[in-house]
Amino acid sequence: MPGNFHTSAHDIELKHGHKLKCKLRNSSGNVVESSIDLDEIIGNSDGWFKWDSANFSKSARNISLKEGGKKLEADLPTADGGYRERQGIMLSDRIENRDGNLVFN
Repeated sequence: MPGNFHTSAHDIELKHGHKLKCKLRNSSGNVVESSIDLDEIIGNSDGWFKWDSANFSKSARNISLKEGGKKLEADLPTADGGYRERQGIMLSDRIENRDGNLVFN
């Protein structure tokens, strides 16, 4: 199933506001550390998170993980400089554990 990295992940954390890091089990059964830079796959489009974009953390405030690490939340500015209500994006929809590596799909 695409996404759902969190079902096989432990110690999920966010480093520097944009690096998702966790421990995953690979196909050999070993637990390995993996990370993915969310700034390479998620952007801010007028106050909304956007997949297949970049650098959301450059404009975001109060960035955090929720729901056991499967959801990213932040305050994102709009084009006019205001802010929408707090925004969230389900990382588990597009990030998967592929043999012990966090992969965007």
